[in-house]
Amino acid sequence: MSTTRISREAFRAPLDHGLFLNGEIKAKDGHKDLPVLITAHGFRGFKEWGFWPYVTDALAELGFYTVIFDFSRIDAAAAKQPDAVIAQARTLSRELEDLQTIVELVREQRLPLSASADPGRIGLLGHSRGGAASVITAAEQTAIGAVVAWNPPSDLTPPAGVSAEPFIAADIEQNASRYDIPYKLAYLKQPALIVQGSADVERILLGHEALRLAAPGHSFVQIEGGDHSFGVQHPFTGPTPALVEALQATTRFFRQHLQPVEALRKEAQSHGHS
Repeated sequence: MSTTRISREAFRAPLDHGLFLNGEIKAKDGHKDLPVLITAHGFRGFKEWGFWPYVTDALAELGFYTVIFDFSRIDAAAAKQPDAVIAQARTLSRELEDLQTIVELVREQRLPLSASADPGRIGLLGHSRGGAASVITAAEQTAIGAVVAWNPPSDLTPPAGVSAEPFIAADIEQNASRYDIPYKLAYLKQPALIVQGSADVERILLGHEALRLAAPGHSFVQIEGGDHSFGVQHPFTGPTPALVEALQATTRFFRQHLQPVEALRKEAQSHGHS
């Protein structure tokens, strides 16, 4: 068991319409200049759902300043905001605004434990629709250094026979080009990794192939036997082999593209002795 002490501090960031982003920072005690990882949960998830506490604890122990937060739709529902506010908060547009706000708070060092973070090295890790939002955000924000998406959809249009909420459907229709995930990924300048479970639903698997065809220059990892949540349910009962494999692929990728300062020092020392 790890003896690393992890500091944890909650935050509550105000938004418009009386909404808030509720989150938590996790970082190694006594460390500075840690690369930042911002995590984004899926449409039906929340920051404490299933694997997220385990994943963010692991990332913090590995030397990342880790941000976990609830999208504002969680606060809107909990605060029993008017129906129109809740519906608007459930759109991808609002999700992207929320993610952008978190990025800005990191860059301006306005989140807790900011002395531990290197705001010049920011990575995004998103699951499902949070993965799609992470890809779009990376495409639109040069501040993002790398992005990993777990089981992201390539097409945000609801499948045939599934009715979308009016606000969500209108948002998707009005932002069709902005939400073109294969196009965004194809022209994304920052390094990206798509981690896909082989036992996910057919629609996501077909979308994964569309992403591979559109952006062959990026990295893709398939988790054999992994479903949409890598076999994890809520409440969490422990990591599955599929989750462990997805997390290992993710940490390798971020270590390569957002290396912790300690790793850079070791690399420099090894080169100095070669």
